[in-house]
Amino acid sequence: MSEFRLTQISDTHLARRRPTLIANFEATAEHIDATRPDLVLNSGDVAFDGPNSRADLEFAKSLHAALPVDCRYLPGNHDIGDNPTAVGTPPTEPATEEHRDAFCSLVGEDRWCFTAAGWCASSGSIR
Repeated sequence: MSEFRLTQISDTHLARRRPTLIANFEATAEHIDATRPDLVLNSGDVAFDGPNSRADLEFAKSLHAALPVDCRYLPGNHDIGDNPTAVGTPPTEPATEEHRDAFCSLVGEDRWCFTAAGWCASSGSIR
């Protein structure tokens, strides 16, 4: 079987107004540039406030687009809102299809599949 290297990142919370988080991402980008994985997966909270700030989603996408490898994304609560639960208070920013559509149109699809090195991976499973 061929080798396939994946770098998984999450909770980048990117926004132009958050310089500390930008610096964190820049350090991550340096590591990615040095190690050159086959794919980067950001598994949620790509942007700081995606449901309320198109600019945050656009900025987050621009930083990911500058990476030297392909990226895939899974949206988190900072990207599309929170799901209500049976216990606790309802979320202040519930997840909606409108928020999901905005995320997908700006950042990238949240449902995807790729095959590499004998593996088939999708946003639903890895086999």
